[in-house]
Amino acid sequence: MNNTLMLIDGNAFVHRAFHAIPPLNAPDGKLVNAVYGFFSIFLSALASVHPKWVCVAFDEPGPTFRDTLYDAYKATRQKAPQSLYDQFPLIKHLLDAFAIPHIGCKGYEADDIIGTMCRIVKSEKYKNQNQNENSKIIIVTGDNDVFQLINDRVSVMTPSNGSLREPMLIDSEGVVKKYGFGPEFMVDYKALRGDASDNIPGVAGVGEKTATTLIQTYGHLDDIYAHCGDIAPAVATKLVNGKKEADLSLTLATIATDAPVTIDLESATLKDFDHPRVVKELEKLGFKSLIKRLPTSTRIKQNHTQPSLL
Repeated sequence: MNNTLMLIDGNAFVHRAFHAIPPLNAPDGKLVNAVYGFFSIFLSALASVHPKWVCVAFDEPGPTFRDTLYDAYKATRQKAPQSLYDQFPLIKHLLDAFAIPHIGCKGYEADDIIGTMCRIVKSEKYKNQNQNENSKIIIVTGDNDVFQLINDRVSVMTPSNGSLREPMLIDSEGVVKKYGFGPEFMVDYKALRGDASDNIPGVAGVGEKTATTLIQTYGHLDDIYAHCGDIAPAVATKLVNGKKEADLSLTLATIATDAPVTIDLESATLKDFDHPRVVKELEKLGFKSLIKRLPTSTRIKQNHTQPSLL
């Protein structure tokens, strides 16, 4: 076990598992494909990271502060079926059996919960809670929105090439390699080019290449606009005409770090779980293959075989 806090984006993997795994029913007939996929990922992440602390963040039902700012936020997404949402209570119940805390907050997304926890654990209040200068945070997600949180202490574990079978760890250098700029510019990038998955508008006519060039040349959004006089007229015109959308997109893309939540590292410490209880719960769901993958203790040894992420 190393000095790492692992934060899992619950919603990202529940949705991914639901769509990646064919319908799977428990012995009582309940649909549980998302439950199975989530805990397959969960066990793999534990084996890969060997964290000291673990917490799972979830979205809460209802609108968020972003919806109040922009009615069309995520409006292009097709609503997930009720059969997916029905699996969330099962997932949270099983997390309780593992003694893993899970947190949500009305008005905020899971990313905001994760961003807030990243800020909290770096604060003075938490410096004496079994932390030291070498402690790290690993965010487990399939969503690149959290790349903006990456720094010298925070990295992201994410699927590679769209597959959950070979996760990769993204740090600051990884962001530079992928995008051509550091993680601190991710929100500026989305402010310029938008984000179709979240229906963030960006600046009309500014695509990936132009956004990258502007950031590499001038830096953050404010600096780019401060240099409009130095930018090619055609691009400068688009920026001026799209200033309102750029500012809105920057706000929508920025992960909140002030959600009204807290994290108790003591309760998030990876403990020996109630093995018989977990086995019983997995048997109820018909997850025999996951039972075989359970460690005898959540203190996973370094030589533990690392199963694939799904």
